[in-house]
Amino acid sequence: MRAHVFICMCGLGASAAFSPALTLPPSLRIRATSLQSRAPYSLPQRASRAARANQLRISAKADTDLVVEDGDVVGVYYKGTLDDGSVFDENPGGPPLEFEVGSGRVIAGFDEAVLGLKVNESRTVRCEPENAYGEIDPLNLAEVPKEQMPTPPEGMGLQVGMVLQLTTGQIAVVKEIKNDSVVLDGNHPLAGKTLNFEVTVNYVVERTQMVADKMKELNTILSNPLFGLLAQEVTSDDKYVEKVREKLDKSEDKRSAIREVVRQEDWKAITTAIMTNPQLQQMMQDPEALEKIMNGKKQAEEMSAAQASASSKVPEAEFETDA
Repeated sequence: MRAHVFICMCGLGASAAFSPALTLPPSLRIRATSLQSRAPYSLPQRASRAARANQLRISAKADTDLVVEDGDVVGVYYKGTLDDGSVFDENPGGPPLEFEVGSGRVIAGFDEAVLGLKVNESRTVRCEPENAYGEIDPLNLAEVPKEQMPTPPEGMGLQVGMVLQLTTGQIAVVKEIKNDSVVLDGNHPLAGKTLNFEVTVNYVVERTQMVADKMKELNTILSNPLFGLLAQEVTSDDKYVEKVREKLDKSEDKRSAIREVVRQEDWKAITTAIMTNPQLQQMMQDPEALEKIMNGKKQAEEMSAAQASASSKVPEAEFETDA
């Protein structure tokens, strides 16, 4: 199997969930390049964060006494530094980082840092590795022959520190370049490091609007036939989508119901499977994807049935009997 590799940067926007061990395909190839971190939400794509931020700043000014709680959607400015003072990530000049508090879309220490803050309030937090990107796992190292490494784009050379993203969603950093091979590190680039953050809450999404937006988002996901098929495969429950819909529809406290659904292990397993597989992400955006899958499955079944039928029509050997 051939995997595509993307050169990218890792920031807070990248998913904090990485596979426990680095798995590498037999061959690697660069398909495209990108210098953008993955958005906190990738299923489905959210509206422009910049436009959304402008809209929400207006509503945020009306209630500056609102205290951030678990489940709120917030927009924050932040600056991340290591203990030596070096800055590894920040967004002072760009749109705020928007995420749902407690959803696991950002590291635990950063997530907890905004709890209890009001709009325009700041806090400085220190995140040990266990509350950030974890300790370095030696099993996440792999040595790959040079001929299997991707050829960097024109103007770029393979160098230590380069970050590669496999189509499986895994991140690998070039750790060492030898004569005939390259050592890749599947640990997050910030694994094993203590991170310091200065966080300022720029806005808190109005809760009624947040619930309405989230309900619309979940209904879009649940209505996707490919999601339903994947949910059935992951949970072994062909009624999973129906049960989730029923829970959301019947609940009087929609905010709590949404929070409960998206934090269930089954939901996390399904969405993680999609977010770490670019092919599945593309298929989720393709309305004909399920039809293609079902047609392929039907063709395979018909071919298998035809082969079985053909083998059953082989004439049996007849033997003459002695008179």
